[in-house]
Amino acid sequence: MQNTSISPLVYSPDEYDIVALPDHGSAEKIVKIQNLLKELMGDSIWLTPSQVLHSTLMEIICDTEYRDLSREEHFMQWCTRYNDIAREVIAQFQPIDITLSELRVSPAAIILKAADPGPFNVIRQALLKNTVLPTQTKIPPDIIHCTIARYSKEVCVDDIMGQVSSIPVNINFQIREFKLMKDLGPDFHPTVLQTYRLGA
Repeated sequence: MQNTSISPLVYSPDEYDIVALPDHGSAEKIVKIQNLLKELMGDSIWLTPSQVLHSTLMEIICDTEYRDLSREEHFMQWCTRYNDIAREVIAQFQPIDITLSELRVSPAAIILKAADPGPFNVIRQALLKNTVLPTQTKIPPDIIHCTIARYSKEVCVDDIMGQVSSIPVNINFQIREFKLMKDLGPDFHPTVLQTYRLGA
């Protein structure tokens, strides 16, 4: 049986991501699911604060040590070359609807996942085609998800799955814009740097 990995609340500065933020009503629904998780799992988990719930379209600078330049310097290079291109690419697409309909448990986190990532991935692929990520930034996965909890204790993944399997998930919201944000990591001092509007 596999156990969870403990994720300490350690601040990691200079991370940059392009993300979609849920609207107020959707965020409230996610928080209700988080509260159910907390009732079931207690201090085995910590919850993603509501103000930073998000679905990542693309990481620009991730939590790793970059070669040659600092993370901040790598980001400035990306932003200088690709910020306007990112805005133009995203503006070519109309607003999209997504539905978070699955509660998934992994050794690293508990997430809400969309069954159909199609429209989200079309935008993601267009960005990847027209911009270049720093070498050490990982290519984004082809899923839509929102991380709602991580682990503060080592517990059995199968046990968690059994506990949370009855929690219903059906959260639909429209994405009208993406945000380029800094510092969405565990200490949660998020800053919006740019807004990229769909259909602009």
